[in-house]
Amino acid sequence: MEQKRMIACMFLLGNAAVKGFSDHSVLNEDPLSLALTYAEADIDALLLFNLSSEKDIFAGMPEMDLIQKICSMVNVPVYGGGNILSPLHVSAYFDAGCQKVILNFAKERSQDMLQEIFDLYGKDHIAVTIASEDSLVINKELLEKCAGELILIDEHALKNSLGVSQLPCIVFLPEVSLEKMFSTLEKPGVSAISGEIVNGNIPRITALKKLASEQGIPVAMFEPMIPFSELKKGDDGLIPCIVQDHENGQVLMMAYMNEEAYLKTLRTGRMTYYSRSRKSLWLKGETSGHFQYVKQICIDCDNDTLLAKVTQVGAACHTGNRSCFYRDLVSPVEKISAPEDLTQKNKQKLTGEIESAIKMLETSWEKMKETI
Repeated sequence: MEQKRMIACMFLLGNAAVKGFSDHSVLNEDPLSLALTYAEADIDALLLFNLSSEKDIFAGMPEMDLIQKICSMVNVPVYGGGNILSPLHVSAYFDAGCQKVILNFAKERSQDMLQEIFDLYGKDHIAVTIASEDSLVINKELLEKCAGELILIDEHALKNSLGVSQLPCIVFLPEVSLEKMFSTLEKPGVSAISGEIVNGNIPRITALKKLASEQGIPVAMFEPMIPFSELKKGDDGLIPCIVQDHENGQVLMMAYMNEEAYLKTLRTGRMTYYSRSRKSLWLKGETSGHFQYVKQICIDCDNDTLLAKVTQVGAACHTGNRSCFYRDLVSPVEKISAPEDLTQKNKQKLTGEIESAIKMLETSWEKMKETI
């Protein structure tokens, strides 16, 4: 059975996150930080709604840099959309890193563009917001051909809309009881819930998923590929982790993880360690801002050392150096000319000497001819 998802959503206006489609009061002045908070909470995806005016869109989609940063930093799929006027704007969302684009089907231009966008990208990359049952009924054939997912943003349209189409639906819900949340997730056709029911329960998402699982609702629960119990730890219960820049291979640092740090790193996509001196968990960059974003984690042949390949923000070392390994114990050996280089130089020297000798002989021969 397909797993049901819990998806957070954000509404971007300018450089801030606002409260909703119609409520533009500021929710958070640091949308990137908010997105990271959501992503660390065991959500399954993130919906980004760009609420820029059409005037701003024509000025170059100023929120796209922010959306690109969010996509690069969070470790969950991102859907992006808002005021899409042409397929060129769709391309901008994909270039920013969004896995799916969201089309607002209340706009006629979105209805007109859907076939073209489907031809370009395929239905698996298209989600469509539906605000009323009528919109779904009228456009059912086009939607089922060209869209991969529906987003029902009005819960009042939920009851009738679910029976109209076979497309999976993300359903927006306000703060509701656990009973209503679970009953909505259980409905055939509902693939996920979003809205305030998720955003307002961010610290409790893992617990809610556990409760849903106990109710027999299949949900995506985080499980590492290799349990911490199968790793070989030291006597202190810790495992060393070597950290490497994923782009150039530079070794940045080495630290230790306990089970909590290991699981949090895998769940959030940000390197978290255990500080042996402070005897506490340590999120790299929490104080300095020099976060490390996971690109790959490997285990060695003996299961006793981890290798993390990361995107490093700023310096890895507390001294301000890019790498903690900035001091040489053995200096690099100076490069000397290879034998073949010396041979080539000798050849050049010998050739010069021969040419000089030939010129001397020629000069002597000319003098001898004058004497004769």
